[in-house]
Amino acid sequence: MKTACRSVVFSAAILSAAASLVACDRPTNASANQAGEKRPTAADLAVHKPLAALIAEADALVLYEGLPHQLWESDLLASEKASKKTVALHDYPFYADAIAADGDDAKTLTAILSDAKSLTPYAGPKRCGGFHPDWCLEWQAGGEKVQCQLCFGCQEVKFFSTKHVLHADLSAAASERLASVLKDYREQRPQRAREQ
Repeated sequence: MKTACRSVVFSAAILSAAASLVACDRPTNASANQAGEKRPTAADLAVHKPLAALIAEADALVLYEGLPHQLWESDLLASEKASKKTVALHDYPFYADAIAADGDDAKTLTAILSDAKSLTPYAGPKRCGGFHPDWCLEWQAGGEKVQCQLCFGCQEVKFFSTKHVLHADLSAAASERLASVLKDYREQRPQRAREQ
């Protein structure tokens, strides 16, 4: 009986460890801004309101394209990081060349991400191999920078400003609309075999 119990406990521990390897990031209690100061990370959507107000005032929107997935495309990620100029934004790698979103697309992307109906409270990790931002959108408004990382595999979003961090899920409709607009801006990230 003891052997069977140990086996069940061991199996549960193995399954838990495996699940953590393929699950998306859990929200942290705090995130450091560029100066290293801690900001609260909110899972509740009340933080979205001041972020939405900031991005609605922005003059321009630039896009940073995400590199290949850290788990499913680790060899390709290493190759891209070695051969292309990249930048780390909130601990995730992106191609360094910022892409200016054209006027209509910038308005559409901003409208989707300003709309509280596009977000739902973060429901926890998904089994997609880890949060992997496909894009980072960056708005400048009155000297304030707001960045938004989008993971289409998880249908999650992370917003960052000097005062706030928000980790939320995207509605299926918002995720689909965002992906539809952003697909035309993909310039550097190699296509996966299933996309060809």
